[in-house]
Amino acid sequence: MLSLYDYLTVIPLGLTDKEKTDYLANLWLVARADKALSDQEKALIDEVQKSIQAKRAHNTAAQKAVESGGFSLTKVGSFADQVQNLEDMVTVALADSDLAQAETDLIASFCGLIGIQQEQLDLVTSDASKRLKEQTPTVPCAKCSAQIQSGARFCPSCGAPVESAAPPSTALEFDIPKAGYAIAFSESTAPGFATAVELAKQMGPIQTVLKNKKNWYLVGISTDRFIDVTRMAKALAGIRNRAIYHDGQQIDWDEVFGFIWCATQRDQAYKPGEYCFGKDENRINPWGCKQARMDWNEWSTWFSYGRWEKTGIVSKRNVWIFDKERIRHDLATNLHRFRFALILIKGLLTRCYRRSQIG
Repeated sequence: MLSLYDYLTVIPLGLTDKEKTDYLANLWLVARADKALSDQEKALIDEVQKSIQAKRAHNTAAQKAVESGGFSLTKVGSFADQVQNLEDMVTVALADSDLAQAETDLIASFCGLIGIQQEQLDLVTSDASKRLKEQTPTVPCAKCSAQIQSGARFCPSCGAPVESAAPPSTALEFDIPKAGYAIAFSESTAPGFATAVELAKQMGPIQTVLKNKKNWYLVGISTDRFIDVTRMAKALAGIRNRAIYHDGQQIDWDEVFGFIWCATQRDQAYKPGEYCFGKDENRINPWGCKQARMDWNEWSTWFSYGRWEKTGIVSKRNVWIFDKERIRHDLATNLHRFRFALILIKGLLTRCYRRSQIG
């Protein structure tokens, strides 16, 4: 009967297409658990793809399954296949010299899934470490130039300490600011992409992550700089892959920037100051925003919000009393999707006031 150690030398054979994809997806799940992906991790997964006779399409499908968030650890093939899958997972986890808690948790869960105990996992881990050392390239000692295995703490020739450097890695998730706005967008061939990148550099530090084999960028913008948010939105008008966050939560793009088309019309109007009151369309509203759709005319519905009351001490007469709460409710409802325009206007007025005070 084969021991666990014997299983470690068995290369999985006869896996179906789905099993090959799941096998590789288990590895991608571990590789991405620490929210970063090193070049060595990617190289190891590519090697495993070849060793289990999987195609690049299997690897791509596995990566997409994990990126979508809908994949969980899956048993694949025979017990020998599962043990080999476990060793590959451990090898990938150790590849970047930093075993994160999320990676440890996944490995522990997979051990429970296939019935592996701690002593057996220690054996698998030992074998994975040996495998990494065999594959790890050497680096020259800074003192005596002797070749040292990458990851060693001291030179075996002169004993000089070695400054360890973590393998380069690519972030997989943004650190979304908990306060203010943040705009994310992917690399694109659209004309506005270069402008958006330049604007982002002017506004603050840019984060870069890798999603679906595309570089994504994120810039944080403070709450009082909403005008910069609108500048970014205009630059990203032709880019499909984009997102906006407010106080750490993603919100609908059109919900935030639903007013931009109207603002553009206002800028192009003959008399921009009168545009918001509807004069260009020969209709007047007293609210200062034509999008309220509550014009001042005889057939406006909001004129009916109220009641007749008799007033006067000597001679009673009928007086119309408007239902202000009902009117306020309709205004708030109609203008809700344009509420960020009000934030922009408030910011502009504040800046103008500060300038006048300085002057």
